[in-house]
Amino acid sequence: MDLALVKRIVEMHDGIIDVHSVLNEGTEFVIRLPIAILSAKLALPVTESSIKSSTALRILVVDDNVDTAESTAMLVGMLGHTVRTKHDGNSALRAASEFRPNVLLLNIGLPGLNGYEVASRIREQSSLDHTVLVAITGYGHETDRQLGLRSGIDHYLVKPVDFDRMRRILGQSPIELSRRHTWNRRAVGIPIRPSQRETGHLPPRLRTP
Repeated sequence: MDLALVKRIVEMHDGIIDVHSVLNEGTEFVIRLPIAILSAKLALPVTESSIKSSTALRILVVDDNVDTAESTAMLVGMLGHTVRTKHDGNSALRAASEFRPNVLLLNIGLPGLNGYEVASRIREQSSLDHTVLVAITGYGHETDRQLGLRSGIDHYLVKPVDFDRMRRILGQSPIELSRRHTWNRRAVGIPIRPSQRETGHLPPRLRTP
């Protein structure tokens, strides 16, 4: 799991993480979490955690790095959402058709079908027209963003991802997400499909994880 994501999870629980490194001996990570002491007299009324979103969404996480996919799913699940993970483009399409996610968190450099191709094919399915596509990728050039928009991607997040920004996106209700998703597509003239040359024959840097 990415250390940045571990740190984020610990902080969400009001904990701290210490790192101790000794030459030729390795690195030790110590996670400290507070122990809650309940008192009948002092306990405050229990309310919904401020960490969780007000509305649970169905979210599909797609990343060929298993650790990244699972750690992202853990974070998203802690927000109260229902999460599934896949690790390649073809299985992502099958899962999307079955799961019908509200949001798809999509890496671009996938084996088989890359993220742009996955996005473009999802946009061809009327049953998934409501699905909001969020790219989570290391490809941050403007040409990458534009290709993402033309493929039907609604939000383009560059790694390392600002988790607070992602949480704001996921904190919207399905209706709010749908409205913003429709607005984004109209703003860039979607449906406009990238050519097979653009999405099927990517430069080498887009073929790696």
